[in-house]
Amino acid sequence: AGQVADPLVSWVRKADSLLPDGAVARGGGAVRGHAFASPEKVKEMMSSLKQGVSRFNDTVVVKMALYLPNPQTRNVLLTPIKANITDAYSRLHSYLLSEFQPDEYVACGVWTPE
Repeated sequence: AGQVADPLVSWVRKADSLLPDGAVARGGGAVRGHAFASPEKVKEMMSSLKQGVSRFNDTVVVKMALYLPNPQTRNVLLTPIKANITDAYSRLHSYLLSEFQPDEYVACGVWTPE
């Protein structure tokens, strides 16, 4: 499950390391100017994330149902994974909104955090 979110979490950690403790990205370009934050790299990461989540759902979640027939049990195990991905994605989304122009943001293939 960690492999699904690794690129996303890694991106957010890099972005966090560029800002002073507790600071929030405010469009100053602190993140945007780095190679990992180029629109192309973000688009690659988003594509990888979507594929990873899809693979995870198609393999792990389906196999879990074979061994854990109770949906509540599966949900207890999946909730922390979903929370980790959602938290990191929300942070990524905030960075992108503050650092990117609207057309770059759209070109990255991001979706609203849900």
